[in-house]
Amino acid sequence: MTRAMNGEGRERSLHDHIWDRAADRVNEALGGGADPNGRDRVGRSALSVAVMVADPRITALLLDGGADVNAQDPSSGASPLMQAAFGGHLEIVKVLLGAGAEVDRRDNRGATALICAAEQRQAQAVALLLEAGADPNARTHDGRTPLNQGCWVVVETHIQGTERWTRAVKVSEEDGLVRLLLNAGAVH
Repeated sequence: MTRAMNGEGRERSLHDHIWDRAADRVNEALGGGADPNGRDRVGRSALSVAVMVADPRITALLLDGGADVNAQDPSSGASPLMQAAFGGHLEIVKVLLGAGAEVDRRDNRGATALICAAEQRQAQAVALLLEAGADPNARTHDGRTPLNQGCWVVVETHIQGTERWTRAVKVSEEDGLVRLLLNAGAVH
């Protein structure tokens, strides 16, 4: 078998193939014994990288190869499901939920995937997570809920020298994302 080499003459890693979105190479690497739970030099799991590049096929290959669906980022504690929900990667959210991802797993600040999705106003991800049984009243360590995170939209941020301020606007209760949360039993 010919080994893929990078420009520096070293063998390309599983992570390299994921960054390249080369599903055939990922499959080949896994078949050749690559560790689906291995981490890159900054601590990212292969599954986390697959979510970052938004590739549901590679995500499924890694899970089929034994990747830990709930592997958390060592610095933030974010799970692949949190990352997918935050980015609105709906197909990956479905793949991860289908593989048994813990819907209410917490990161280092106490956020769940639902809170991450609500923060980014990812209404379709919020709907998928609620269907999967996510707690609509989960709270971060500082008391933030999916509802209060989804109720505010940043309309402008100003940075002048070392000062920064943000203006946010409260969203109507008739907003689709807010309505999803309220219908699921979220409380103010």
